[in-house]
Amino acid sequence: MVLNKINSCFLVSLHAPLNDSTYHLINKEALDKMKAGAMLINTSRGPLIDAKALVDCLKSGKLRGAALDVYENEEKYFYNDYSQQVY
Repeated sequence: MVLNKINSCFLVSLHAPLNDSTYHLINKEALDKMKAGAMLINTSRGPLIDAKALVDCLKSGKLRGAALDVYENEEKYFYNDYSQQVY
């Protein structure tokens, strides 16, 4: 994947399959290159983004925000039946 223009984008939207070459495509290095105040959108696969690096970047205030339909390790929460635990 080519991310050589990531430093000039106000909005980065991911549309890619998950495979060995796209795993953590957006990592700390890529986030550091992004324009201050940019937005990141991921509706593809959660592990395209290094979740810890994204959280650190958001907490620092570098990115304006992130819109995630999916995120890394989501199967811990979404692929289990919790319907009997609702009070």
